[in-house]
Amino acid sequence: MPYVILPASSQNLHLYYELFGSGENKILFIMGLLTEGAAWCRQTAFFTEKTAYQCVTYDNRGCGRSSSPLCLHYSTSQMAKDALGLIDHLQWKQCHVVGISMGGMIALELAVLAPERIRSLTLLATHAGGLSGQAPLIGVYHIMQSIFLKDEHTIIENVLQMLYARNTLSNSERRKSFYDYHMERFRKRIRPSVVGLIGHLAAVCRHYVSYAELLKIRYSPFECLIMVGTEDRLVREANSYILQRVLGCRLIKLDNAGHGLQNEFANEINEELFHKFETVRKNESTTKSKREIPTDYATEIQAVEQCCQHRTHCFVHDLMGFFK
Repeated sequence: MPYVILPASSQNLHLYYELFGSGENKILFIMGLLTEGAAWCRQTAFFTEKTAYQCVTYDNRGCGRSSSPLCLHYSTSQMAKDALGLIDHLQWKQCHVVGISMGGMIALELAVLAPERIRSLTLLATHAGGLSGQAPLIGVYHIMQSIFLKDEHTIIENVLQMLYARNTLSNSERRKSFYDYHMERFRKRIRPSVVGLIGHLAAVCRHYVSYAELLKIRYSPFECLIMVGTEDRLVREANSYILQRVLGCRLIKLDNAGHGLQNEFANEINEELFHKFETVRKNESTTKSKREIPTDYATEIQAVEQCCQHRTHCFVHDLMGFFK
């Protein structure tokens, strides 16, 4: 099984990954909270059939087959460094980055950390942190249930309620299909360690990408795309509109979709991703697309950093004792 060993404090992080295809156009898929990279199976199956593409999925630190370092380095910014270490290991000069939920948070951090390595950025059901990033109470309830429930049938039923929209679950055929899928994954899964569990929860709670950093992403040489479901129980839909407004990019709203977009609307998402990647490829073959940075860019950044809402977010983070 393929692993890459990355430095993590004084220990070594063993990051498990899987490669699909062998094309020259690279895709990095980043999964979310306590979920293995194999959950991208519907996307990897789609792009494996496209000979021009190669994609990689991996298990974040503290999850699945990757190791759980006994350290405090569990944050979305550190996990972005893990992702960068992976593409360095694969010797990928650039790649398309797709992240969902906590994976989208990691993708945002990666875009801030190494914008020159990204060809396009796609964010599914995610947020930039701060006050608006707090999960709805129903989402917190489902997460707690998934941690403490013991009966596997009850666990899977809770997962379905957490990830999928009512319209999907009211369809008996689709409900059974997703039930069987999650039951199979549940029985094959590697239970996260206590360190991994706490680390992932801490990473989500501590996540924060400032407006200044979002503006830096906006004026980076790659295009962004945001997708959101209208019945997401874990991440408020409004967060995607905030991201869309600041990043100045296209937003796709999927009606009757929950948090598990990559499964629930797999066909639609795959086609949108493929269209996006092909558009990038065609644009690059003609002329290098780059957004023009306004002359008052530095002033704009400074103004955003000093705005009231930004300072409020920072105060709350400091009050809670979370430091990036």
